[in-house]
Amino acid sequence: MQWGNQAFNKFTYAFLAFYTAIYLRFCNWFTNNRDVFASHTNSLGYIWG
Repeated sequence: MQWGNQAFNKFTYAFLAFYTAIYLRFCNWFTNNRDVFASHTNSLGYIWG
């Protein structure tokens, strides 16, 4: 489904498009910056098994 070509007549569709965009941006950031996340969790004392 291509969100850029559709009118958002309902809040649900607009929210779903927003959620999808934010989720994909976060996943992309997380994939590229795993070392930042790991160093942050290590500084808090978490140990990942």
